[in-house]
Amino acid sequence: AHEINQPLTSIVLKSELIDNQHRTQLNPDEVHRLCEMIRQDSYRAAGMIATLRSMFSIGPRAEGALDFVQLLRDVLGIVRHRADELGIALVVDVPPSLRVSGDAVQLQQVVLNLLNNAIEAITVASPQRPRIELNLQSREGMLEMSVRDNGCGIDPVIQPDVFALFKSSQAGD
Repeated sequence: AHEINQPLTSIVLKSELIDNQHRTQLNPDEVHRLCEMIRQDSYRAAGMIATLRSMFSIGPRAEGALDFVQLLRDVLGIVRHRADELGIALVVDVPPSLRVSGDAVQLQQVVLNLLNNAIEAITVASPQRPRIELNLQSREGMLEMSVRDNGCGIDPVIQPDVFALFKSSQAGD
């Protein structure tokens, strides 16, 4: 929710600036620039809302061809503000487009979980230069994505079970 509030707050502040400044002869070029910024903030907020709505919708989901790079950009739009607030550099190395077949909602959730886990690991470790690197490439007909961070790493006690289904490090397992 916080990520959505940022562009909405920006829209309100810019609108108020235009409203307050119009009485003092705001330059038409400045009005145009502020209106364009409001439009961009609106598009960004709408994109975040659409992404979140699709991720949390209930019902059957269709698998099909999708642009994974665009899916990745949508998810990055959700986490970027939090990363910026925490001073975390997001370094993204992806091709301009990469078509894959799959369930967009499930893929979005996987990427969102990986990025949120990286952010959480960084907040625990508090490195001097917090950084998340995301790399995406196609190899031998398969999609390979790597997410690296300079956070605290995985507790050695749970490392053997990291890829086991239905295992979690949360209390109450």
